[in-house]
Amino acid sequence: MKINELRKLLLSDDLYHLTTTNKSNGWCGCASFSPSIDNWIKVFEGAGDGSDDKEMTFSEFIQNYDYVLEREEL
Repeated sequence: MKINELRKLLLSDDLYHLTTTNKSNGWCGCASFSPSIDNWIKVFEGAGDGSDDKEMTFSEFIQNYDYVLEREEL
């Protein structure tokens, strides 16, 4: 599934989420798409205080992260 399709799915159905793995340091986290800014994603990883979180374009995200679409079971 292409990144723009993932964005539409995640913004329309809150049972889905995107888990991430940073290719350079192995940190696991999750990602959130901006509902108002196209081609923009935020990755939550590392320190719990948000100091390691990153915002980036889709192309930067694809270059630097592996990701898996997961669906929460009720």
